[in-house]
Amino acid sequence: MIKKIFINSQNRIRLLYKFPVMLVVSYLLSFYFGYLLIYNLQFFFSERSGVSFDFDYVSSSIGDMKVEQITWELAFIAVVFLFAKYIDRFSYKDLGIYFNKTAVSRLLTGIVAAAFFIVLPFLINLLLGTIEIEGFYWNVNISGKSIIIIFIYETILLMLVAFQEELFNRGYLLNCLSKIKLVFAIIISSVLFSLLHILGADWENNPTGSLIGVLNILLIGVIYSYYFIHTKDLWLIMGAHFSWNLIQGPVLGLPISGDPGKGLLVTRVIQDNLLTGGNFGLEGGLLVTASLVAMFIALHFYVTRIKSGVKSGDGSPNQKIRGTFS
Repeated sequence: MIKKIFINSQNRIRLLYKFPVMLVVSYLLSFYFGYLLIYNLQFFFSERSGVSFDFDYVSSSIGDMKVEQITWELAFIAVVFLFAKYIDRFSYKDLGIYFNKTAVSRLLTGIVAAAFFIVLPFLINLLLGTIEIEGFYWNVNISGKSIIIIFIYETILLMLVAFQEELFNRGYLLNCLSKIKLVFAIIISSVLFSLLHILGADWENNPTGSLIGVLNILLIGVIYSYYFIHTKDLWLIMGAHFSWNLIQGPVLGLPISGDPGKGLLVTRVIQDNLLTGGNFGLEGGLLVTASLVAMFIALHFYVTRIKSGVKSGDGSPNQKIRGTFS
């Protein structure tokens, strides 16, 4: 009886108990490696400047230099792989990871497709006059030459975020839930994915945009889950996730799920309404909702073409996830 509380029908530890452990281990690894990195940097400069740095200074520097963002993503990716391999016995292909030219083509397909579906509502807003482009960042901001460094950092970070979130929410989580009904697996994965973005919402000043934004992210989770379940491919949705965020933030200069940032362009929201999403970003607008519906339709036809015309002889999975998803 006690065993059933902790072990599921697949003879694996229940996700309810694994997830908190994964978070704690990831946090400890993140802080440990972040501390080591900052400490060694400080030690390098202290040797040359003669100024010593105490623990509190090093610890605060981890946050000031945004090192914790990079180390957290790397740590959580490592923990997911460790749990997948040694606890759950999932292979790389179970997680949707394979290495061949098909992986490259699908990654690029995801990047291009997501760029189209997020630029489309942006252009419509431009035509309607609800937002405007003030110019390039370095022209609008006199001291904005550092935007290139910020752009490189944000690009690297968003690549890691896309890989981490898709690896966990689709590759790992959907495999863990493969014995329950398909609709419940998609709901659980998508709701958790949406909750990861809820902290950026401004519920007090922008409740409508925040609600639409959270629901749009939930819809994105459903779309990505649908694709993964039918193809066992992580590359396309990882590319789409990365491109979707990159275009909004580092390129257009708009908030990503409520998280403000700097971009190559300086874009100003003129009308905070149901189309622009306000301070939540484009994802908080109904134009993105319509764009996501169009994305799902396009993805459905893409999946149908894959299943009918492309076999798995090239090393890519191209099959439904194992379990009751059939």
